[in-house]
Amino acid sequence: MRLFCCIYKIYLLWYHKINELVIFRMDGKGLFMKKWVTISAIICSVISIIACAVLIVEISLIKVHYSILESKYEIVEEYSSFTTKKQNYRIKTYITYLEDMEFICFMVMDDQSGDVLFAPADKWRAMDFKGIDFSEENLDIVVSSGDVGTEIYTYQPEGIWVKKN
Repeated sequence: MRLFCCIYKIYLLWYHKINELVIFRMDGKGLFMKKWVTISAIICSVISIIACAVLIVEISLIKVHYSILESKYEIVEEYSSFTTKKQNYRIKTYITYLEDMEFICFMVMDDQSGDVLFAPADKWRAMDFKGIDFSEENLDIVVSSGDVGTEIYTYQPEGIWVKKN
């Protein structure tokens, strides 16, 4: 905005100086000079307005980018050591890294002994991860993610979970 104001002030000074010089010319060239100055001032003003609009768009994109990064880190912090319990089982999430990207994984543990009963090889990108929990009706595990959707691991009576396709 300051850039636009400076350009406008320069334009006003320039326009008034040219007007002072041209106002006393009576040979017909003064009118041409006024049109040229006006047209060039309009062109400079339009360029300045476009530059300001581009700057505003860039700043908005940067703000959106940082808000996305901030929400991603909030999810990573929330699910870096998230635990939920149901009956004798506990779901514990953890973060793994692959090629500089963060992924969220989970394991099912026995609540009393702490033994790992089930740990799938599946990973979900941390920035797309929405949540994980036991289903309300049974011991099925529901994983929600923005990139792959909702995945369900159904509980088998043998004490294992199988991914539902």
